[in-house]
Amino acid sequence: MPLPKQQKLTAKRVEEFLAELRKHGIATQAARAATPNSTHYQGGLSTFSQARARGMRDIVDGETDTLCAQLAQGWEEALDEARDVIRGEIYRRAVEGWEVPVFHGGRQVGSIRKYSDRLLEVRARAILPEHRKDGEEKSDMEGLELSDEEVKERALRLIEHIRGSRSESNELL
Repeated sequence: MPLPKQQKLTAKRVEEFLAELRKHGIATQAARAATPNSTHYQGGLSTFSQARARGMRDIVDGETDTLCAQLAQGWEEALDEARDVIRGEIYRRAVEGWEVPVFHGGRQVGSIRKYSDRLLEVRARAILPEHRKDGEEKSDMEGLELSDEEVKERALRLIEHIRGSRSESNELL
């Protein structure tokens, strides 16, 4: 079976790739979005990866006006944006929670707010040294800074709420 032909790198494909990469930080998925006609399972990722490597050399050599250099710089910026999106979602699920409908007799009778204890734990370990394991470094969570007191207060409120939600849901059954 012949190898798929690489498509030419264009400014439009680079922008489509970077726009998709900003959403989630997954390069293979971004390459597929920017190369919709590709039959390869990676969707042309090698084209973007090779261009990124050339672009990084161009930046070092001072030739920053090339498309490859723009891709290399944009790739790093897109990954930073994707990290911020993920940090925000971790915060939302751990601290703000989400509504889950409660049904009884086939009808919705209310809702309860759920929280992710695991994500709160990950968040606490990222910003509170006393919650880290011995020798564990601070993770890449600097964008969600809360004071120690705020995290403790929110954790206590979360525990209270979970206990209250459990008793409410038991009453509904």
